[in-house]
Amino acid sequence: MTELAQQRLQLVNEHMARRPLTTAQNSLNFLNSLTHQKLHDMGIKDRISIVLSAKKIINKHHLMKIVLDKSEELRAQVNKFRQEFKGLFEEGLPCFWDEAGKILPPEHYHHLLVRARMDHAKFNSLEKSLIGQTIIDMLAEDFEILQKFVVIRARLPKKSYEAYMELEVAIREMMESDTPSSEQWKAVERFGKTRYIPPP
Repeated sequence: MTELAQQRLQLVNEHMARRPLTTAQNSLNFLNSLTHQKLHDMGIKDRISIVLSAKKIINKHHLMKIVLDKSEELRAQVNKFRQEFKGLFEEGLPCFWDEAGKILPPEHYHHLLVRARMDHAKFNSLEKSLIGQTIIDMLAEDFEILQKFVVIRARLPKKSYEAYMELEVAIREMMESDTPSSEQWKAVERFGKTRYIPPP
């Protein structure tokens, strides 16, 4: 899911790089500060349309930030998980993921366990995929590794799909959120370059 988030962010960034957040925010602030007389003097006939376009840009950037933050949070959890089990992997326990960092399918991991059983006597009982309570049953004959695993598992956060679902929803919202056309953006950009002086 974090890889998908990075791919989608890259696509959106390529589009939004030409529509900076600061420009949209400056335009919004400037237009909201104008009186009706000032709007008339400047020949601005449809402030609402320009304001809505600026808000769409701001919202898009906001959604991008949400996806980035949630993605980095999940990535940090994955890295922590890997670090926690690093010692056991160095002692011969088959790794849970491939060289690309993707979690191995159960059948693939089962194959690795079979090979480990053939290569290392202490893995004679490893015949199933390494999931939850199963590992304790399978490593029961090697008390030293069992102790280390139990200690590590106690420190890990409980697995929750809620964070992954939140990221997936955020990605969907980011991709589906509307952005102004090129002509509409030109109007936003015009006023975004105007210096905004906050009222006293």
